[in-house]
Amino acid sequence: MTVPDLTVRAHEVLWVPAANIWRWSDEIWALHGYETPEAELTRELAIAHAKHVDHPRIFALWARLLEGEHLTFIHDVVTVQARQRPTYMGLRTVSRTGEQRVVKGPMFDLSPDPSIGEDAPGREASRRIAEFDTMSVLQGRVLIHRYASYLGIGPEALSEHFLRRADQTPDLSADTLDHCLADAATGP
Repeated sequence: MTVPDLTVRAHEVLWVPAANIWRWSDEIWALHGYETPEAELTRELAIAHAKHVDHPRIFALWARLLEGEHLTFIHDVVTVQARQRPTYMGLRTVSRTGEQRVVKGPMFDLSPDPSIGEDAPGREASRRIAEFDTMSVLQGRVLIHRYASYLGIGPEALSEHFLRRADQTPDLSADTLDHCLADAATGP
């Protein structure tokens, strides 16, 4: 039997439902307000960082992930300091061996970033993201830049690819956002 890769890279979340394994990268721990990673990440700890009103939605999304769906989730993380941070998660099954499924994906803080100005690349892509999702144009711009960095490509290339994919997707929605962004890693 093949052993799945359970490593996480920067800004990444990992979940192995059958084994109840959860992992966050150091950046994700920091996003949630921890100075150092806690000894054990559990489902209870993960859900404790979401607003109570979002819990039913999160449980429904986890169920969809178990069915193999690839999806995007935008919500506010409640940090250990009780601050709310708008976040983006794009999760997908990356491997499956029998009943063992490994779900992974990036998570980014969408809070305003002064280093990403109005004239930064991705203006049109940011506007298109804001048209169909619950984030602002500014958050869309932050997402383009953070996702491009995660993929190791420039924000211009990611923006162009996203716009090309968005034009090909008639019912663009939050659930297809990650498809349009993540596919940039593999080319046109």
